[in-house]
Amino acid sequence: MIPRTRRQLVSVEVMWPAQTLPLPLQQAVDALAQGETPDQIITRMNLQGFQAWREATSPQDEHDIFQIRLDEAHKARFLCSYITLPLH
Repeated sequence: MIPRTRRQLVSVEVMWPAQTLPLPLQQAVDALAQGETPDQIITRMNLQGFQAWREATSPQDEHDIFQIRLDEAHKARFLCSYITLPLH
């Protein structure tokens, strides 16, 4: 029997830019902290007319990397790190 597990977000790193994030990008960070998945955020951002996409994930399912581009001047790359926890 394979043990059931779930991923828990442990950190969100904005890989660039270094300056303060515009509101839609900060909202993505906040949504991650509240339990939304990168795929949900990517879908929502694309529906709002922004460009958002996922990069390759780690083979061990330890992190997700995705990008959101509001326009040429405002974009961010996010690294979400996870741990795997057993379900009780």
